[in-house]
Amino acid sequence: MMNAWRALRAGNIPAAIQIAGRSIGLEIRRNGPSARDDLRLANFLATYDVRLVLDIGANRGQFATQLLANGYRGRIVSFEAMPHAHRELTAAAARVGERWQVAPAIALSDREGMVAFHVNDSDATSSLLAASSKAQNTIPGIRPRAIVDVSTRRLDDVFGGYSMEGQRSFLKIDVQGGEGLVLAGAQTTLDHVAGLMIELSLSELYDRQPLAFDVLAPLLDAGFVVFDIAPAYRDSDSHKLEQIDVVLFHPDRIS
Repeated sequence: MMNAWRALRAGNIPAAIQIAGRSIGLEIRRNGPSARDDLRLANFLATYDVRLVLDIGANRGQFATQLLANGYRGRIVSFEAMPHAHRELTAAAARVGERWQVAPAIALSDREGMVAFHVNDSDATSSLLAASSKAQNTIPGIRPRAIVDVSTRRLDDVFGGYSMEGQRSFLKIDVQGGEGLVLAGAQTTLDHVAGLMIELSLSELYDRQPLAFDVLAPLLDAGFVVFDIAPAYRDSDSHKLEQIDVVLFHPDRIS
């Protein structure tokens, strides 16, 4: 606490507050895009005049709600496959109005059809893929609870119904291991979007899922550039980073 006192006497009030916070186990940082990844994303979208965000893997609308609270002024279209989450998502969007639209209850994948969808104890961890045995043994919320049948579509087949000519679009993809399936069905869409944010795994949490570098490599080859990386999930016991959120933009489409 003496260090905080010295900083205060020297007139460095921010340092004094930070030192005092650390002495009682708190990390105090200045609020803003430099400290918060959600505010950085909102700042990117505003800077590059993005008018449409496709929220893929919306769950109950947590991402869209936060994005709107952070000042995003464009449209959002959310996609969610689980019926019970889709109902809550639809209700949340209805309270906002026409700026937030919810697509029919489908899972975006690499083909059209019907597939088994794995619902887990924490339904935010549910996926088209089954959780790996290691993840089930170490992450309580990822343990399987039920399997439901859901419809699948390719993003390439539905994107045109939501995009508008001349309107910059952005993809948010948080599908718990199914990123490769979404991207495989979005090859044409990727030629038209300004950027994307995608949650990627650094170790196999779901059976047969592609890992971060396997997903990133073709995006980088297509001309996208990494603008931000933020931790998404860290093992609470080992503190090992398991998932990250990566924000990419295509320079030719934001100039």
